[in-house]
Amino acid sequence: MVARPGTTTTVLLIAGMHGSQCRERIAAALESVAGVGAVDVNFYRARATVVHDTRCGSADLIRAVLRVGYGASPDPDMPGRKHATNGAGGRGADA
Repeated sequence: MVARPGTTTTVLLIAGMHGSQCRERIAAALESVAGVGAVDVNFYRARATVVHDTRCGSADLIRAVLRVGYGASPDPDMPGRKHATNGAGGRGADA
């Protein structure tokens, strides 16, 4: 996944994923955010990588994940990425 000029890549740690249905719900929630161009949700690494423009920020992405019942927080291992307040602690609907 490559960010285009004028876009930012945000990596979120996802809490509460238990299977492919969770991954699909999270991807759909992130794709519904205005300004999102590409989404990759990795179940095994519990991460979502999102390429987006300036219409949204990491806080918007975290809110989208929280709305569908999962936790999300910025990945602290991704220097230079946008960060927002921690929203971790949700649990998946499949739990």
